[in-house]
Amino acid sequence: MSVREQIMAAFAEQLGKKEVPIFRNRDSAVQNYPALILLEGSQRTDNSISGRTGYTATVIVEGYVQAKSADTLGEEINALYANTVKYVLDNQTLGGLCNDIREGELEINIDAEGSKPMAAFSLSFEIDYWTKPKNPFETF
Repeated sequence: MSVREQIMAAFAEQLGKKEVPIFRNRDSAVQNYPALILLEGSQRTDNSISGRTGYTATVIVEGYVQAKSADTLGEEINALYANTVKYVLDNQTLGGLCNDIREGELEINIDAEGSKPMAAFSLSFEIDYWTKPKNPFETF
């Protein structure tokens, strides 16, 4: 298994401690709330240090809540966001698989119309990690 896949699996496991359903790379509509979707994003490579290859991978977490009334939507989506950040950053090296995890941009969308108000967020994280040169299956 590649180091990137080990990191993505560990990230999902870390997020799974939140007791909210987590789906990986899913693009179908959410049916049950609350829910989190983990999406793998872009990646940058750094070959400037001899003897290792550095990477910065972007992971996007989408969160979804539904409320009985529009009055509680803000509170519920912000609680899901805050708990997501806490659970991810509780272990910023994912057990030694990566060097660091940083919180990135947050976007929140609220739809308070209709009988089932819902809200969603999209939150990015950047994950720094190293591998041996020319070998994405072995950590440095």
